[in-house]
This record gives sequence, structure tokens and C-alpha cells, in this order.
Amino acid sequence: MNERKRVFLLIATMITTCLIIAGTTITILYKTGIKEERARLMETAQSQARLIESIARFDGIYSKDYPGGAKSATLRQIIDAHDQDTGVGKTEFTLSKKEGENIVFLFRHRHDDHSMPEPVSFESNLAEPMRRALSGQSGSVIGRDYNGQTVLAAYESLKELNLGIVAKIDMSDVRAPFVRASLIVVFFTVLVVSIGAGFFIRMTTPMIRQLEERTLELEKMNNEMEERVERRTAEIKKVNEQLRVEIKERERAEKAVRESEKRYVLAVAGSTDGIWDWEILSNTVFYSDRFKEILGYTSEEFPGTIDAFRCRLHPEDADAVWAAVEHHLRERVPYNVEYRLQTKWGEYRWFHARGQAIWDSKGNATRMSGSLQDITDLKLAEESLRESEEKYKLLIKALPAVVYKGYKDWSVEFIDEKIRSLTGHNPDKFNSGSSKWSDIIVEEDLESVKDSFIEALKTEKVYTREYRIRENSGAIKWIQDRGHIVCNDRGKVEYISGVFFDITDRKIQEEEFRKTRKLLQSVFDGISDPLVLMDERLKVRIINHAAIRYYQIEKLEDISGICCYEALLGKSAPCEECQVPAAVASRKSGSFERIGVMNSNKLEQVSIYNFDEKDQTFGGALMRIHDITESRLMERKVIHNEKLASLGLTISCITHEIANPISAIIFNAPILKDYINAMISIVDDYAKDLQDFELFQMPYPQFRKDAFKITANILHASKRIHTTVSDLRKLYGNKKQQQNRWIDLKQLIKRIIALAGVEIGEYVKFFEINIPENLPKIHTDPVSVEQILTNLLINAAHAVDKEDSRVKLDVTRGDTWKDHFIIELSDNGCGMDQETMSKIFNPFFTTKTPGQGTGLGLYVCQDLVKDLGGRIEVQSEPGNGSVFRVILPDIERRAARRL
Repeated sequence: MNERKRVFLLIATMITTCLIIAGTTITILYKTGIKEERARLMETAQSQARLIESIARFDGIYSKDYPGGAKSATLRQIIDAHDQDTGVGKTEFTLSKKEGENIVFLFRHRHDDHSMPEPVSFESNLAEPMRRALSGQSGSVIGRDYNGQTVLAAYESLKELNLGIVAKIDMSDVRAPFVRASLIVVFFTVLVVSIGAGFFIRMTTPMIRQLEERTLELEKMNNEMEERVERRTAEIKKVNEQLRVEIKERERAEKAVRESEKRYVLAVAGSTDGIWDWEILSNTVFYSDRFKEILGYTSEEFPGTIDAFRCRLHPEDADAVWAAVEHHLRERVPYNVEYRLQTKWGEYRWFHARGQAIWDSKGNATRMSGSLQDITDLKLAEESLRESEEKYKLLIKALPAVVYKGYKDWSVEFIDEKIRSLTGHNPDKFNSGSSKWSDIIVEEDLESVKDSFIEALKTEKVYTREYRIRENSGAIKWIQDRGHIVCNDRGKVEYISGVFFDITDRKIQEEEFRKTRKLLQSVFDGISDPLVLMDERLKVRIINHAAIRYYQIEKLEDISGICCYEALLGKSAPCEECQVPAAVASRKSGSFERIGVMNSNKLEQVSIYNFDEKDQTFGGALMRIHDITESRLMERKVIHNEKLASLGLTISCITHEIANPISAIIFNAPILKDYINAMISIVDDYAKDLQDFELFQMPYPQFRKDAFKITANILHASKRIHTTVSDLRKLYGNKKQQQNRWIDLKQLIKRIIALAGVEIGEYVKFFEINIPENLPKIHTDPVSVEQILTNLLINAAHAVDKEDSRVKLDVTRGDTWKDHFIIELSDNGCGMDQETMSKIFNPFFTTKTPGQGTGLGLYVCQDLVKDLGGRIEVQSEPGNGSVFRVILPDIERRAARRL
């Protein structure tokens, strides 16, 4: 390469260096700018998030009445503020929520067309910052936004609103100033270096010419020197040939020595044992690196002296080790010992050492070498094995069972000594093979024992079986045998191991328990009332025949050990208002009355008898069900007749005392109204001429209006009193005897609608009736059903208070005889709260305005439904209407033929 090329290469190097420096500077500035921008965005996002959460907390206190709630109020404020903000700079905010599996954005575009961004799937690779914010994270990231653009974004989670907020800026906006700076720097770098290179070339051209001339002179002198060197080299070659022959001879000798040393080094390095070599005359020792490593030392830490070894010997082993060394050196017996050495960490480990000495012609030992092997793990394993064997022997001895190991052909390899005390048999006759285990099994049980073994082979290779064996004395003993079958890789049985227990006493107790249970069952079955014996968890243990008939149970084995509500009634949870669980849990005997579970027309007394109350040892409870329907009906009739007599007397008094005054008022009030109408025209003519005419300190127009109002009130009040007295007579008077007959419910409802339809039409805009075709007839009292449905329809019509008032009547069939027909009346009226619902069946309670009702309608309906054997259910919610269900039973399902 000539000098000119070197100059151009130097110029290119300068340009490249300047560009590298400039590029590095811009890169550092770019990363610094990214870091500052990231910090600014995080601070902005966090401040916005805290501000929004503060607004949310404020709205949670002061904006509860806002449509949609406080959260809706907060979102509305934030979105309005964002829409009004035209924005400064390139930063954009996005607020989003998660709906299902999508990210839904609540802010519009800010730097684009101001449209609402489309939802993005939560699992897509778009909107990475927002996905992290909605996952409850906070921080910053460089990733793709909902448009697929690469952005620098800070994200925060709004836990108060379950939203996420992101402040972002496009990476293209971040890079733009650095790209412009890079272009400017490159331009000026090339320009400045080019100008400098021009000046440099003009200044160095004369110098280059001089250098070229001197180079030619040097080349000439170099050629002359090379000729001299060649002559001298030929002379040296001759001398080298002679030296080469001598060197080859020496190399062969050195190679043999090196090979020997290599073999020794490889042998020492490749061995897992530590190597030691003791020069006895100089009392120095060579310890291999492995020897030092075993003890935890480095090459420099362990000195090469015999004392370094001696001081680390365990005090209990030192004398024995040196005795073995001296015995070997003196008697030349093999040196093979085990001892403990202390490691660098202070612990003692076990080692196995071997050694061999070298003796001179006079029989004096001059050198001794050997190896050292760490056998601590082996010693620990041997100790653990000894301990395991001891524990195994103690376990077998302590087990209240006999341990055995045998084979498929009933032969026994080992059986525990305890078999002697258990059965009287000598274990040696089994262990020696003179007897097999099948020899002592009772013949009747041998086949079942074989079957259990075959079944275990097909499953998990384990079995638990109970059978009888004969003792040495001939007596029979029950045992429980638990074993494990061990097979080889081919599935063949290798041996069987297991244990067996003496369960003779348990079998005797079980037999006694069966006899006692049978006796108890006989006693239970002799009682006419249903009896159910259950444990503390309400699981059925014993049930008598009366209870089986009562609960209509087909298979007794299906209910044993099952909770009473599931076993007897087929339910998954205790019955509502059932007092049995509480009585059993309290561990106290008692009784209560209830409506019949299997027949709602029955009244039952349930008595709970808990066991062992005195010492609080709880073993279960006995439930007795006694039918008290007849006795309670007689009591109710007596009380009812007494009430009717008292109320009849009261009503007679009221009627006697009120009838005449009310009749006079009702008769005279219209006459008074006619008199006033006749007289008012005269007063009207008189008042025309007197502008300030007053009566009873009232202007005449007000007096005239008040007079007519008072007259109307008198008429209205008298009618209300008359209606109330009539309702009292209906309520407490002698009820007519129900006349049940087979009726067509659909025709009855049509007749009711025809009678009440006019009044319903005044209040209800949409009236819907759904009655299925081919509805079967029902055996009931049509007059009572008509009165019930009429009252409920009128109440529903009065309750609707919306422009799209709606009342619906549905008739469906239930799944059981108790729910044979379900008549449902629903409306979209004002509805009721829980407190009102608890009072609607009370007499004289009404939610209507004064003068609109007496509060006896629902009371009478409930009374009539109960007489029919049914019930009324109510559901209601303020503002969303009410649902009344009249549920009528099919009591005659067995007694009468279906029509």
C-alpha cells in the first residue's frame, strides 16, 4: 500500500470515527429521552388515575341518585371532560373497561377522526398497555395500541371503577427529533471532514514524494543485505545438521520420561481416591489434589508433612492407625485400615486407606505410598440399615397382628412368632414348609378366600378378607387378613405379604347387635305411630312399619344411613320451618305441632326423644309422629263457635245501635241535598247584589262549595258504615257449608271474567289469560273459587298504576297432588315491600286510600283457600308489581274416578 492510499484510509477512518461518536451520542440522548418520556407518562397516568378515583369516591357519596348510579356519574364527567379537551402535544389518554372477553374504549380518538375506537379482544396482541391495566397492573411499556401502532405508554388500574387508564405517545413522534438531529449531524460531519481532508492532502503531498524517493534507496540497500544473509545461511545449515542428529537422540530419551510421568499423572488425576507418598527418610509427604479435595482443602492450604495427617486423625483412631503403620513397616503385613479424619469444616468423616512400603537392601523402609477412599456414606448406609432392621423387628413385635410372607400355593416363607399365642400353632411348621396356610382355614370359607385372591389380582393387587381358621385345639377363630400381592415384570406372582388380626370378639359383638336390633325392630313395629330413629347427623337408623306406610317407602334398604329429609321426602335439604334438626342439635327432648308432611289436611304432633341427656353423651334421637287432627278440629270448632257467638252478639249490638241512625242519615241526606239545591238559587240571586257577602265568616263562593262538599261527605260516610256492617256479617256470620263437585275450571274462569270484566277494563289496558287446552276437572267448591279469583282480579286491577297497565292470569298443573292446579295472577303495578306483605292477610289492613276498601278481601280469600285444602303464595317488589298464586290440591285423587 502506497502513501496516498494510506492518507485516504486515514481520512475514511476519521469520518467513520466522527459518525460513530455522533451516533453514540444521539443514541444515548434518545434512550435518555425515552426514559424521561416514560417517567412523564407514568406520572401523568398516575395523577389522572388518582384524580378519577377521587371523583369516584366523591360521587359515591354525593351522586347516588344519578341515573345509573354514582359510577355512571363519574364516567359521564370524565368522558365530557375528555371530549371538551382539545389536548396539548402528542400525548393521548384512553379509558377502557372489560366486557366479557373484549376491551371496550370509553374515550374517542384525539388526534385522528374523533371516532370511538372499536372493541378489541382481550386475547389479541393489540392494546397491550390497556390489557395490563385491566389486569390490575401499573407501569409502562413499549407495545402496540388498539390501532396496531407502536407506542410508549404508561398504564394504571382504576380499582374503584374496575377500569384501566393509559397515557401514550406514538414512538414515531418520540423518534422524530432524534432522526432530524442525526441527519443534521451526519451532514455537518461529512462536510467538515471533507474540508479538513482537502487541506490535509495539499499539505502532505510534498512529504509523500520525499518518502517515495527514500523508499527506493532503502530497497536497494535491502537487496545487498539479502545476498550477504544467504551466504551466511548456507554456512549455518551445515552446523544445524550436526546439531539436529544430537537433538533427536536426546528427544527420544526425554519422550520416554514424559510418557512415564503422564501415565502417573493420569492415574493420580483419574482416580477418585486420594493418593499419598511418604518419603520416610526425609519425613516429607506428597498429597495428591484429590486427597486434599476430599478433606476440603486447596493445594496451598494442606502442608506436605506427616504431622498434617497425624493432627487430623480422630483421637479414638490415632493409636490403632499408627500401630497398623508400624506393623506393616516392621512385619511387612498388608496395610488396610479404616479411620476418621477431620475435614476443613471441623466434621469427621470415615476413610478406607491402603498402603505399600519399599525396603532397601538392609531391610529398612525408605518409602511408603497408598490411597485414601471416603466411605462415610457407606458407613451411614450400614448404620441406617441396622437401625431399619431394628425398627422393623420392633414394629413386628409391637403390632397387634401377625405378619406373614407366603406364596400362591399357600406355602409360607415367614410367619410371626405371635401366631403361637393367637392360635396355638407352632410357627416353625409353617416356616419349614411342613404345613400350609390352607390347612387351618375352615373348609366352608376356603372358596371365598380363593375368590378374593383372584379378584385382587385383577385390580390393585391388595385385599382385605375375613374368614375363620382352626386353632391348634380345634376351636374356631375369626381373623381379618390384609395382604399385598407382589408380581414381577411379566405379571407373575412372586410372593404375598400381609398381616391378619383376631376379630373374633368383634364378630360376637356384631351377632349380639343384630339380635338386639331385631328385637328393637319388633318393638318398634308394634307401635301404631310412625317412629324414626336417627343419629346426630339426622341419618336414618331404624324405622317401623307405621313410618314405612306413612312415608310410602318401597325399599327399606334404600333409606338406611341417609339423612331423613332425603330418605323420607326425597329432598336435598331440610324442610323449611322444620324443627327436628334444631331439636336434635340441642340434645333436648321436646315436641311441636305441624301441618301433615304427607297430607296437608292433617295436623301432627312430633315428639323428639334424645338419648343420654344427663351425661351429655349423645347417641341419636327418636322421632314419633302422632296424628292430632281430630282432637285439634274439635278444639277449633269449640273455639270457633265461641268466637262466632261472641262476634254474633257484638254484631247484633252494633246493628241494633247503628242501624236506625244510619237509616235516618241515608234516608234524610238526599232530602237535605235537594233542599240545599232548592235554596241555593235564592241565595245566589241575593249574593249577586252584595260583593262582600259572607256566611259563617267565609266568602259566599267558598261557603257554597263547602256546603255541597259536606253533604257529599255525609252520604259517602253513611254508605261506608253500611258496607262495613255488611262485610262484618259476611265475615263472622254462619258460613255456608261447602258443596264440592266436579267443575270445569276453564268455564268457571270465563264466567268470572264476564262478571268482573267491566271493572277490570276501567283500570287495565292489557289483560292476558293463558289456560291450557284439555284441562281436567277438579273436585272443589265453585262458589269459593269464584269469590277468591274475583277478589284477586279486582285487587290486581286496582294496583296497576302505569300507562301500560298489565294483568295476566295463568293456569298450570303441578307435579304432585298437593299442587294439582296453580292459578297465577300477576300485575305490573306498584308492588309491595316485605313489611306490607307480612300484613296483607290481616283483617282490616289495606293499602288503598280511605274509602276505597275495608281490608277484608285478602283475609276472606285466605280463609276460603284454606277451607279448600290449598294455599296462597305471594311475590312482590316495589315498583315491579305483584304475583299471587292460588294452589289447589287434588284431594280426591284416590277416592274418586277421574272425569
